[in-house]
Amino acid sequence: MFQGGREADRRNRAAFNFDPEQIDFVLLTHTHIDHSGLLPRLSTWGFRGPVYATKATSDLLKVMLKDSAYIADPI
Repeated sequence: MFQGGREADRRNRAAFNFDPEQIDFVLLTHTHIDHSGLLPRLSTWGFRGPVYATKATSDLLKVMLKDSAYIADPI
């Protein structure tokens, strides 16, 4: 994900410049939505690998992604 205004928003909505099916895994260092927010989209486009994170990050991610589903713009 890209952060920082309208250009970042445009880039986050653009098609991936890689094939998500080719990703082996995701390493999530923390749950800030600017780092984890595109995980659902990555999955929609074919990512099927594991997401590695600490237990605390994983627990919080479950809450944050569920919450963000209520406020997210369709991508």
